[in-house]
Amino acid sequence: MKTFKFFTQISTSHSSEGSLNIQTLRQRLDEVKPVIPISGLIVGSYENKAVFQELTANKRGDDPETYLWYNLLSDYPGQDEKESVITDKGKTCKKWFGWGDDAQEEITESFMFSCPNHPDARQKTLEALSNLLDRYPFDGVFLDKFRFPSPASGLDLTFSCFCPHCYRKAAEFGLDLDEVKTELRDWSQNGFAVSGQTDNWLDALLSEKPALKKFIRFRIESVLDIVREVRKITDAHGVKLGFDLFSPSYAAIVGYDYQELARYADWVKPMTYQYAFGPAGLRLETISLVEGIQKEFNIAESELFAGAGKAVPWFTAEKYSELKDTAVPMEWICSEMAASKRLMGKTPVYFGLECVSFPGVIDVKPDQAAALLSAAMDNDADGAVLSWDMMHMPPENLKAMRSVYDERG
Repeated sequence: MKTFKFFTQISTSHSSEGSLNIQTLRQRLDEVKPVIPISGLIVGSYENKAVFQELTANKRGDDPETYLWYNLLSDYPGQDEKESVITDKGKTCKKWFGWGDDAQEEITESFMFSCPNHPDARQKTLEALSNLLDRYPFDGVFLDKFRFPSPASGLDLTFSCFCPHCYRKAAEFGLDLDEVKTELRDWSQNGFAVSGQTDNWLDALLSEKPALKKFIRFRIESVLDIVREVRKITDAHGVKLGFDLFSPSYAAIVGYDYQELARYADWVKPMTYQYAFGPAGLRLETISLVEGIQKEFNIAESELFAGAGKAVPWFTAEKYSELKDTAVPMEWICSEMAASKRLMGKTPVYFGLECVSFPGVIDVKPDQAAALLSAAMDNDADGAVLSWDMMHMPPENLKAMRSVYDERG
């Protein structure tokens, strides 16, 4: 029987340096390790020198592997808005902040995305990653935010980038970005029509948009290109590489191809979040997509669900209400888990499972955490990444997960 692995994340971007110090970190680790057999710690993305040093150079004998949590194309050291993706109308990607007021002093994420084809952005972020690995002896890198903006940033930014660097690279790819712009701007005239010939909602949405379909592939290749550079860096440092991935339903729209990415990853973490209401979470991304399409196509919600039902039959208006009000329906979570395992082949899949209580952001209860772990094990997970911050995981949630782990063997 294969070993089920538990990883957990320590976010230096969700805790101030004052609240996340060596004493509190060690105390928390001593509380967690007897309950959950942790195989790996993922720490970052903000460089907290004391924490990084403690978990790498000062690692104790019973400490697990430690991975550098690194944001590749957003919130990386020295990021500049001049490196941002650009919409078809020339708009740049601004900072995003939609958390509750209670979280604003602690959370430093901006979700401002740079273009993977921008040479200054590439050089800056790849050098920063390499320099961090030079300074701290991490066991691996956990790569996050190596993508294009998502629906949470708006549909205009979702379908980017149109910077001069993308124009040049797209031409080499055999793609005219002016044709892509034309198809984007003709959308409202053509209306919203979903073909019943596909089970992929994005293919259905773009069924009459050949340039846009090729644009999606171009963006995927652009992401793969910079991922290859990351892999060269991790190989040169002799460390492992894990990926933080959008759940399969939204992978292609942000530039991810699971099967291609599997070639470069030692393991992956699909963000199969059921409750989180923020970028990358299925709830906010779905709501943003639905509302964006309604606005762009000027259609009623009933018409949208009539079309969407041909591609995703269970995604009804009632299920959408459940998603908005409480959580993503468990059947969708299980479907995403099954798809992740199928697409990743032999690459280990550690599902991202919510286990936190964080004021203004999320409040997961023990029974909810236990149900998510059960779902992951039902779908043949290789492990779980308890997300997203060990410092904010109630003991009751950890104990509930341990009970499931013990019962399932």
